[in-house]
Amino acid sequence: EDCREDSELIQHLLSKDGVDCQFERIETRAQVFDALENNSYDLILADCKLPGFSGLQALEIAHALKPEIPFIFVSGTIGEETAIESLRNGATDYVLKDHLSGLALAVRRALAEAEERQMCRQLQQRLREAGRLEAVSTLSNGIAHDFNNILTIILGHASLLTMEYDRPKRV
Repeated sequence: EDCREDSELIQHLLSKDGVDCQFERIETRAQVFDALENNSYDLILADCKLPGFSGLQALEIAHALKPEIPFIFVSGTIGEETAIESLRNGATDYVLKDHLSGLALAVRRALAEAEERQMCRQLQQRLREAGRLEAVSTLSNGIAHDFNNILTIILGHASLLTMEYDRPKRV
């Protein structure tokens, strides 16, 4: 956001609606790269038009570096075509600056969806790990079965040898 007053208004409205958040206002492309590479964020709010930079470019950078972070456009000048393009390119939502009453709802929904996706990724990872453990278990059961077969043969031969040496010898 290039306008400090808009940023403060958004922060105030979210706070008033019970969305506890900390803001970092970023205006340039270099700041976007630096912030995403060096910090952790739960959500990105972006204006569409910035001096020398665009929200769509910020979305592209954010999607490349941290695709898991929800991205909401908060703009006074977003047109329908730009809004549709932004959603196709990975934006979570968009809110017009003259309709900021819906921002808290959009933020809550975006954060909830991001949390659900994170939980889904964790469950998928656990499922993959369980599949690997099952494969190791199946392999170890097969090895144990093969080893047991070899031991049975060895014990059988050992038993025959014992019987051969325990038998009285005829002279």
